[in-house]
Amino acid sequence: MYIVLGKKVQGSGSSSGVTLTLSPNPATSVIRATFNITNAMKVSFAIVDMDGKIINRQADEALLPPGTYYRSINIQQLPQGTYGLQIMTGTGAAITKQFIKL
Repeated sequence: MYIVLGKKVQGSGSSSGVTLTLSPNPATSVIRATFNITNAMKVSFAIVDMDGKIINRQADEALLPPGTYYRSINIQQLPQGTYGLQIMTGTGAAITKQFIKL
């Protein structure tokens, strides 16, 4: 049994209007991020370790219209452990969901 915790981290803006879910969790090679935005915005993703150190960052250059989006993220190169996937918006808001790499 695994317990997965999510931590909401806010920057200078509100994270309202953004949701993030991860599957499968735990994962071995790829994790799928499903995110929904209610306003047009740019988003970026970062994988962080438990100390908050950024391991990998991916940014979308385009302004995304409101809707639901999916992103597959390769995690094969990560050692086993617990990590966070953080979605950050152009307004400075961020949401982090934890996942386990087997």
